[in-house]
Amino acid sequence: MPAKVLPIISIFGIFPQGKDELGAKLAYQFGLFHLKVADLLGELEKSPLAKKTVEQYVEGYVSEGGIVPIGAAETIRNYFKDTVGDTIAMCKSRGQLTLLGILSPVLDVKMRWATKTGRYRAILLDGFPRNLDEFWDAHAILGKPIPDLTILIDCRERYARDRFEKCSIDDTAKHIVSYFMRMPPLLPELERIGLVRSPYDDADPIDNAYITLLANLFVNDKWASIVN
Repeated sequence: MPAKVLPIISIFGIFPQGKDELGAKLAYQFGLFHLKVADLLGELEKSPLAKKTVEQYVEGYVSEGGIVPIGAAETIRNYFKDTVGDTIAMCKSRGQLTLLGILSPVLDVKMRWATKTGRYRAILLDGFPRNLDEFWDAHAILGKPIPDLTILIDCRERYARDRFEKCSIDDTAKHIVSYFMRMPPLLPELERIGLVRSPYDDADPIDNAYITLLANLFVNDKWASIVN
């Protein structure tokens, strides 16, 4: 698909609740399209596309000019005869990330839709790229390196691990484990492009964390070029 997309600001965080609330505030104040990968996959599961075979789903996307990176295409071929919904469910049951070949078509289409509306300054992309391989593959999908800027809602690693030890089976704990497995190889590339760190402690009021985030963003030239 040759059409360009809006600037993309990725947002990551150890604690999903704080990240979600801060992202929503940013999107509202600055006219950003807040796109959450988890919500996008949930919509896909409930849509008619979920009943298509993976082969039909991918071929439909490619026939409209979409691109599936070589590595993702090779992996997805193993599931061509399964439905999209069953493939997503399989990934969930195994505790795996949903295959990029499933995610990338709906992600690409949604971002291009947001661009076409003309209503937004940029896309605030929550949860992508999910690892270093997806960072490189995203260039092939969109025709440009992404993200243009990354926001990292950060906290002390010791605090996060203490939280994990106290809640060893809840969703927050699972997110912390996943975060520390996926992010270290990815962070150097995000920092090279542009990364803003802002602290968050889920015991503090969210408004305090938001004021701190704004202070960190306002001194960043790339943020200023995107939102002004």
